[in-house]
Amino acid sequence: MSLEGIKLENDELDAKIAEATRLAQVDFINKKSEVLASSRQLEEAKTTYDDMVTVSSSEDVALASQLVGYKIEYLWATIGTHATREGVVIKLDIVNGTGGDKVYNLNFTVTGSYVGITDFISDIEDDSNLGFKIEEFSMKPATVGTTNETEETE
Repeated sequence: MSLEGIKLENDELDAKIAEATRLAQVDFINKKSEVLASSRQLEEAKTTYDDMVTVSSSEDVALASQLVGYKIEYLWATIGTHATREGVVIKLDIVNGTGGDKVYNLNFTVTGSYVGITDFISDIEDDSNLGFKIEEFSMKPATVGTTNETEETE
C-alpha cells in the first residue's frame, strides 16, 4: 500500500471516529432525553387512567373501552371488501364479549396465502373506520395443496 493510500484510509478513519463521537455526545443524549420524556408522559397517562378506573364502575370501564357500535351489515361489507381485495376467504363468528350488554367479539378464520392473510390483517387494523384491535392471533401452516389459515379475535 502506498503512502497516499494510507493517508486516505487514515482520513476516512478520522471521519468515522468524528461521526461516532458526535453520535455518542449529541444524538445519543438527545434520544435518551426523548425516551425519558416519553416515559414520564406514559407514566402520567397511566396514573390518570388508574385514577379514573378506581372511581368508575366495571360497566363504565367496559363502555369506555368500546370505541363504536357497528351494524352487522356494515361489518360484513367492510371486512368482506378487505378480504376480497387481498384474495382471502373469511369466516366470521360473532360471540358474546365481556364487559356489558351488546358487547361482542368477532372471531375470524381467514384462509388464503400468507401474504394475503397478513395484508388482510394490516388492512383491517389500519382501517380508521373500523378501529379494530387484533388479539389472540394464531396462524397455522397449510398442508400440502391447501392455503394458510389464521384465527384471530377482535
